[in-house]
Formats: sequence, structure tokens, C-alpha cells
Amino acid sequence: ETALARLEGTQSAVAFASGMAALTAVLLVRASMGLRHVVAVRPLYGCSDHLLTAGLIGTEVTWTDPAGIADAIRPDTGLVMVETPANPTLAEVDIRAVARACGSVPLLVDSTFATPVLQRPVEHGARIVLHSATKYLGGHGDVLAGVVACDEEFAGKLRQVRFATGGVLHPLASYLLLRGLSTLPVRMRAAATTAADLARR
Repeated sequence: ETALARLEGTQSAVAFASGMAALTAVLLVRASMGLRHVVAVRPLYGCSDHLLTAGLIGTEVTWTDPAGIADAIRPDTGLVMVETPANPTLAEVDIRAVARACGSVPLLVDSTFATPVLQRPVEHGARIVLHSATKYLGGHGDVLAGVVACDEEFAGKLRQVRFATGGVLHPLASYLLLRGLSTLPVRMRAAATTAADLARR
């Protein structure tokens, strides 16, 4: 958690048993504060989209495009959520513009595909950064995990939900994730170099 917080430039990070456990915890914390409304921009990762749409945890969602965020915010809006680059379309969102449109409502950016090596949403106004650590952060196809980077106050609330709901990352997965983080910059640079070479060709 400390290693990821350092990479993201946040006070804290909280690790979960999966990316979906991480998102569920974020939504539960905001709902516990009476803020059940979420403004979300598609495309989102399919399971995230389903969790928001299904209403399984009492969340009400307004779907909009980035230009409609400010108009979609209500007094009970607890979160604005975007994914950039999106999975699997790679659609991108201007994080700084979205953060301005959010006003005082926290912006959550799912930054799984970019990783903190290529994108640090907090530097552009996001207050919460979500990663499915199963993908690039773990990097070896052998760990299932999720991480939320945020301030310490919100992290404390997330840890309470993690404990109460059983979304705790087990010790071997923690070790494997830490191993993946140690090689993340090297792997992301190599992937970017390969992608640029393919684009040129």
C-alpha cells in the first residue's frame, strides 16, 4: 500500500482482494454518508458498469458524457466516476476538465490501463484513483487484487469496509503485487516502446 501511494502521489492506498472489491468499498463508504448518487461516464470496465447499473448496493447512477457532468450533479451525489484510458476501447477523458466540472464532489478515476507510470490522476484533480491490480500492477498474470489510492481519512473508512466485508488481500497476493510494483516502470516503458514501434510500422 505504501509503495502504491508513493507511485500515485497520494497519502494512502488500500489493497483489496480484487478490483471489484475495491470499487464496492468506495461505493459503500459514500453510501454510508448518505451520498448514494453516482455520476458516471461510459465506457467503463464491464463489471464496474454492471455493479453501478444493477443497484445491488443501493446506488443510483446518472450516466452522462464528460460535458454533462456538472449538470448531472445533485445534492446527494457522492462520486463522479470515469475510466481513462477505458477498458477495452482505450477512450480517453480529460481528467483536469472533469475534475473542474465535479466541483466539491470527489472524482474517482479508474486508471488501471495507464498505471501511475503513465498517468497520475491526482495531479489533475482526481481525489480517488482505482486500479485493478490484476492487470499491469501485478504484471505476471498470477495475482487477483485491487487498489484504491486516496487521502488518509478516506483510506481509514475503506479499511473498515474491507475488514467488515472480507475483501482483504491475502499475504501471498500481497507479496506478488509488491513484486509486480518493483518492475512496473521497466515493464511499462518496454510496453510503450513496443506500442510506438507497432504504430510506426
